Amino acid sequence: MHSVITPAYVEMANDILKWAKEFLVPDTAGMVRPHHGEQKPGPVCPFVAPAIDNDSLYLAFHPGYTGFMVEDIGAILEGYLDVFGEMRPYDDRGQTLKAVLVVFPDIPKRDHPVLSVAARKYKTRFVNAGLMVAPFYPTCKDKTVYAVDLFTSQAPHPFIAIRQMAIHDILFLGGEEDWFKAYDLQYGEQFKEPAKLQSHDKPLEPMYQKAKEKFKKH
Repeated sequence: MHSVITPAYVEMANDILKWAKEFLVPDTAGMVRPHHGEQKPGPVCPFVAPAIDNDSLYLAFHPGYTGFMVEDIGAILEGYLDVFGEMRPYDDRGQTLKAVLVVFPDIPKRDHPVLSVAARKYKTRFVNAGLMVAPFYPTCKDKTVYAVDLFTSQAPHPFIAIRQMAIHDILFLGGEEDWFKAYDLQYGEQFKEPAKLQSHDKPLEPMYQKAKEKFKKH
């Protein structure tokens, strides 16, 4: 896996980190989540600050990819299936905080949506490996289920984020059978005793049960 760093890419990296710290980390962007029966404001992504503090957030630049072919983007992504687990940190907690932002600096703005197409096309492979992929770019239309008017994936530069699957990913994996099956293998046991779920995870239980009911006959 090769990545090239130039002064221009350092500037882009600083832009992305600034956006992450100022938009994803604070609880002022408009994100609210259910907690103890109430709607509580919180960070857009609760994992970003711990990842930065733990030195577990990587940015990898891949120049020369223009977005003309989805398969070109996919080939780069697939390479991370092999190396993600080999990147530090290696302890269990560190693994949950680790994320790689795969930046494609040469994709023109008009073709940024190729990242959404590629992320969806290759998502099953990542989910089966216990990983998640998600596109980010300035005009990305992805929203959060917790704040319908909040575009959470509108980053200043185009990249695809790779991280380890987490229990809250039922929010993103409950609508496709293959994705849910992979999620169920990893987290299904925790939902067998809902009373033992952590308080911030309890609102996920109805979503899990809805997906399980939907796919149980398949």
